[in-house]
Amino acid sequence: APDNGRIVRAPNLRAAFFDQGRRQLDDSLTLQTALCPHGDSVVFKGKQIHVAGWAARFLFAREQLALPVKSLSGGEQARLLLAKLMLQDSDILLFDEPTNDLDIKTLEVLEESFAEYPGAIVLITHDRYLLDRTATTVLGLGHGRSGIFGDYLQWEAFEIARKSESTSKREVELTSSEKKQEALPTKLTFKEQRDLGNIEQDILKAEELLSSIQREATSDDMISNPQGLIECYKKLSEQQAIVENLYSTWAELERKKNEIEQRKQISRISRLE
Repeated sequence: APDNGRIVRAPNLRAAFFDQGRRQLDDSLTLQTALCPHGDSVVFKGKQIHVAGWAARFLFAREQLALPVKSLSGGEQARLLLAKLMLQDSDILLFDEPTNDLDIKTLEVLEESFAEYPGAIVLITHDRYLLDRTATTVLGLGHGRSGIFGDYLQWEAFEIARKSESTSKREVELTSSEKKQEALPTKLTFKEQRDLGNIEQDILKAEELLSSIQREATSDDMISNPQGLIECYKKLSEQQAIVENLYSTWAELERKKNEIEQRKQISRISRLE
């Protein structure tokens, strides 16, 4: 889920995920059953392929079909997971560091699978060679923004330029720091002082109300009342947000008060010097 905003998905969008932890595999199955739970053929791009032939595409020998999944090496489990993913009806494949534990031959199989896949692939990898050979678009994330690049080198050039621009901007900001210091507040406003004086009591009351709602939500009467439970959890969520907001306000006021005190001390020392 996104931290904020929303994701708009195409109708009936189908996605498959390559988990670098191999948690999607059932260790109790044999290789053949894992690849082909029913019968002895798989369907790829509308065509039936014997399970032995499909396994061979991913560098498995026929005699390995009877082996349990738990006996396979890390690289073999990665190839098995890839072979299963390519059989899924999906529009997007998500790959999280797929090159872990893979040897050269398996990497070649991975690249070939990328080329054969008809949908879109989202690839997260530290493997620059794989990225350069397979990615058609690079998404650069960081520093509160994102950008689309043709390849890694283009992103790298952009980052170098951004850092250079940022350094120049910092130098300009440092030269005007004294003027900015003069504009900083020398004390809390009346409202801020009043809020800071009352906020501990406000937090105590808000937390007591939160505890009361929590007790209500776990009561026997509420558990047997689905509609009431929904409304109660809504109130619980709203009250939790109020408590968190109060703590955030308290922290911000304390931070501001401490900063003002620090500036006063620095000013006193500067006058003495």
